[in-house]
Amino acid sequence: MLSVRNFTNVPRHNVCNNSIYLVTVHSRVNDTKTRNKWRHLYGTWQDEYKFRILFAIGNAETEEEQALIDKEIRIHGDILQADLIDTYRNITLKHLAVLRYVAVACPKVQAILKMDDDVAWNVEEASKLINTTIETGKIHCD
Repeated sequence: MLSVRNFTNVPRHNVCNNSIYLVTVHSRVNDTKTRNKWRHLYGTWQDEYKFRILFAIGNAETEEEQALIDKEIRIHGDILQADLIDTYRNITLKHLAVLRYVAVACPKVQAILKMDDDVAWNVEEASKLINTTIETGKIHCD
């Protein structure tokens, strides 16, 4: 049964400020290296193309792992930590948690681009598609 999930940690309040769209990236709790690659590679274009990156994770398995996540959250402020076991089987719950958060915290965002952390994307083409094609309130799948 799908149920409303609470959040262990939410991003800084400005994660959606001045953004046309939000790129939500499903990530594993212990994969700081990949999140940092995303921040380095795609983060430089956030202001130019008016998007923000939001990493979605579940609960840490250990206190040490959670301490590392807490530090990463303090530094970057771009992680949404849902109160769920972080497994592939819970990917739908993780995405529903993201949608719930964005609906409340980011009402002016016109689009959500859901990505996995192991794919590459063309920022310019995605922005062009969102700015010229996407209708607010619609679901588009390509």
